[in-house]
Amino acid sequence: MPSVTYGLILWGSCCNSDLFRSLESLHCRAARLIFNLPKDMASVDVLQRAQWPTLFIYYKSAIFICFHKAFHDRLPVTLIDLISKKRATTYSTRTCASLIVPRFNMRYMKDSVAFRGSVLWNAVTNNCSALSKNVPYRDLRLKLKSLVNFNEFSFKIMSASTCNFRKDDFVYT
Repeated sequence: MPSVTYGLILWGSCCNSDLFRSLESLHCRAARLIFNLPKDMASVDVLQRAQWPTLFIYYKSAIFICFHKAFHDRLPVTLIDLISKKRATTYSTRTCASLIVPRFNMRYMKDSVAFRGSVLWNAVTNNCSALSKNVPYRDLRLKLKSLVNFNEFSFKIMSASTCNFRKDDFVYT
């Protein structure tokens, strides 16, 4: 697993989704071998039986931890400037600490670390305020795994730059 998860933030954001699926199938095959599970068992059931998270969960937690470090100024300034920009919250003390989500015009930007990390950060911090600066990263990973919205989170979101304003039930903020 360390070999697979090394640099996961970078290669997980690439447009080639076949790479991610092939690594996930190797992950499931390893679980089948270790736990002596049948070959015809579905991959989702194999990972549940082995109690292993998917590689996508590892990817999301790695992005979130990177943005946690960036938000609390624990990364080099040049890297922080590239991946995240804090939203000014001077007008209200009730708003949570959120990041500006960059607008995108193409798939390349939508798959970027800056976009995915900002969207994930805003989604998780809106629902969980117990992610302070002094949380050890081991505890942060455990908190993220326990959040239901984190495990089910998908990067396929709608924003004002991607929608056509024809949906009646969509709230435009």
